Amino acid sequence: MGDVSSSIGRGFPEEHEARRLRDVLAASLGPEVEVVATGEGVHWHIDAQRGGRRVRLHVFDYGRDGFEYAHEFHAGAARVGSGRTREQRAVLEAVRAWVLESRALADVWRVAPFVDERKRALSALAATLNRALVAQGSSRRSQLLPRHGGDDPFHELWLYAPDRSCRMGPDQGGIPFALRWRSTDLASGVAPSPDDLARLVIEWLDRQARATALTGDFPFLSLAECARAYEEGRFLDWTWALLGRRAQDLESTLGRFHGSLVPLLAEREGPRGFYVFTSLTHLCFSRSSAYPFDTRGLPVVSPTTWDRGERYAVTVDGREVLTGDPATVADRLDAILLPGVGRSFQGSLEDVLQEEVNAALAARGARSRVAKVQIGEWFRHVAQQGDRAVAVSRSREPHEDRADLLEGLDGSYADAAHRCERLEPARRLDRLDAASCAAAVVEWLE
Repeated sequence: MGDVSSSIGRGFPEEHEARRLRDVLAASLGPEVEVVATGEGVHWHIDAQRGGRRVRLHVFDYGRDGFEYAHEFHAGAARVGSGRTREQRAVLEAVRAWVLESRALADVWRVAPFVDERKRALSALAATLNRALVAQGSSRRSQLLPRHGGDDPFHELWLYAPDRSCRMGPDQGGIPFALRWRSTDLASGVAPSPDDLARLVIEWLDRQARATALTGDFPFLSLAECARAYEEGRFLDWTWALLGRRAQDLESTLGRFHGSLVPLLAEREGPRGFYVFTSLTHLCFSRSSAYPFDTRGLPVVSPTTWDRGERYAVTVDGREVLTGDPATVADRLDAILLPGVGRSFQGSLEDVLQEEVNAALAARGARSRVAKVQIGEWFRHVAQQGDRAVAVSRSREPHEDRADLLEGLDGSYADAAHRCERLEPARRLDRLDAASCAAAVVEWLE
């Protein structure tokens, strides 16, 4: 790693573009601004800094489509803005306004509209949508969140209810959205206006309507393939129908390595009683439908030949139990899995942990309860009293639950997470079980 002027690279386009752009910025901004390019391989960025202000530019090569420049605007240690553009003039104007001229961020938006473009569009939509919700009598209010955490520029707008949510993108002559049940999209579309979207989310979130029942009143709503099966509780049926279709694609990992096996498994009761996920070339069975999965005591199928997996090895908890051709493996898996049919569940191990901890809290006569908190795409299981909270999580291993003890929260755990605050625990307790998680909740909160 080092300044590009002294780098001896292998000629990656990103490196050459970083070298060129570093020189252009340095010449344009003058000696008051320090401009340094740093990187290795295809990962290069340029920092332009003057005093406490800095812009970091990441260079991405899209071949014939040219380069894209991702900007991060910093004031001291804080990141205050971001954006992406392919226009070099826009890069120069944004960096000059922020670093050299020390303009306010709102002024940077005017000279370089790509900065915080998505975030600003969604903020405006949130205000309009919230007014529509108020006018229609709903207490729901939208939450603006980065897609992948505090440093991600790709924001999305969310509305939540227990187990249900609506994810929205910026208005571009219509508002794209998806109606979600837990972590699955059941329907999506483009709403013509905030008023139309408000009417829809009131039905979905406040009145708990089924997605399949909403298409008549909302013609802009399209159902996902899984919607009817999910709303009828046929989760495993949908899992195996989808698995069968994916296994027919011989260009996919599943089709290449398990294309001969999956149709045989789908004919047998034992395998169809469990959820399945893939890990690289491995086909793994699970009692739970979502990560973290419940795989203890369940088989993992691994191809032992490179093309279409005509022979397999089956392991259980790391111990090999058989090898064979697809028919042999399917028969044996049916025998292994049949006794466990009926023990699968829709959700994750952490959903089970929540139930177990709350049962233990009730048995202790405690006031606290663990609740499921949605933060964008993700869920946390949290108990809170005042400015203290306990977030519990579970791994695949027995007696490996964890409790993060937090204090000094300003408002709810969800509010702090939505503000993208770093929620560092005051203490972390590992190697627990549900009863000891409950004990930690009582000790920390009560």
